[in-house]
Amino acid sequence: IETHAEHPRLHRRQYHRWRGYIEVARRIGLRLQGVSFPGHFLVMSDYGDGIVVIDTFFGGITLSEEQMVGRIRHVLGEDLPAHHYLAQFLMPAGKRETIVRMLRNLKGAYVGAERPDKAIPVIDRLLLLVPDEADELRDRGELYRQLDCFRPALDDLQSYLTLTPDAVDADVVRAHVVQLRDQVRRLN
Repeated sequence: IETHAEHPRLHRRQYHRWRGYIEVARRIGLRLQGVSFPGHFLVMSDYGDGIVVIDTFFGGITLSEEQMVGRIRHVLGEDLPAHHYLAQFLMPAGKRETIVRMLRNLKGAYVGAERPDKAIPVIDRLLLLVPDEADELRDRGELYRQLDCFRPALDDLQSYLTLTPDAVDADVVRAHVVQLRDQVRRLN
């Protein structure tokens, strides 16, 4: 349950704490794996016939099934039959998924802090890992637009519309493209 999205340093601390747990566990012979859980990353390990799930951000507490279900519902909605989806959310996160998740958290923190100049390089890195993510192109285009960088904003938003012409926000993005074309023409 991320209540610290406006603080990029907290994301870095959370990541280092999470990695620290995994490294210490490895050194003493335990195999902890990262879990891309709704809200924030957790770690888990096989334990007897089951698993133990640890929330490293909140002091290393272990979570019961009911606590995890409650967190899923808090983040994704009360009407969700969370018990049915729990196993899906406890799948180990691969390295790429972990990096993408952390970059998206960092992007969200910079956007929330109204720092488009910091968010754009994060999206650049995201697009290296997930080049087909049209939403990242849209988000970067909108950030460029906020910074009055009309040409890169236009390029990204046009690419977004090419990839997702029927997107829910396509009409709004098309209106921005029309404005940006006008602004680019005036600058040339």
